[in-house]
Amino acid sequence: FHVPAVILGGLFFAILLNNPRLRGVRVARTIVITPLITAPMAIAAVWLFVFNPNIGLLNAIIQQWFGGDPLNWYGKSYLAMIVLLVVSIWRGIGYSFIFLLAGLQNVPVELKEAARIDGANSWKVFRHITLPLLTPSIFLVLVLVFLGAAQEFEMPLVLTKGGPRWSTSLINLTIYNVAFDYNKVGYASATATVAFLSLLVRTIS
Repeated sequence: FHVPAVILGGLFFAILLNNPRLRGVRVARTIVITPLITAPMAIAAVWLFVFNPNIGLLNAIIQQWFGGDPLNWYGKSYLAMIVLLVVSIWRGIGYSFIFLLAGLQNVPVELKEAARIDGANSWKVFRHITLPLLTPSIFLVLVLVFLGAAQEFEMPLVLTKGGPRWSTSLINLTIYNVAFDYNKVGYASATATVAFLSLLVRTIS
């Protein structure tokens, strides 16, 4: 879910904020990339407050606006995974946004204007001109986002600590816990080697 959501979200904002004449476009671009340049620990601290089961902002909204019961976001596996996905997607969109916006700005304006003169609407211009020329940037972002997701460590460590019952313990956090909590350095090294080889094969393919 993380990889396509980050790419599509970055593409959406890149298309939306590609017009330099749009009012407030610089401020909007800054807001989109702010999570990317913010320290991961600071991001985790903010989202810990948002998803706090007792005094969290999200549970307060659920109770006051919708009259629902507060959720223990860290008590169930699927809820804890939702927490990780929301935070990682929110943080990663700015990363893909930068590359895709640069790719959009490199699309020749003359091709778009020629297509519009020939009667093509905005969707056809995007589908037949912009998207094919943007494909190299999308492929680059796909590889980089996949590599980043495979190396995620700080968010599960701080937000969920791998729980409940290891359900959100991503590979790097698992290696860390096995090495330092269980003192199985050999097993952790073997796991890291297999993870590296798997990641290498997937990236090359």
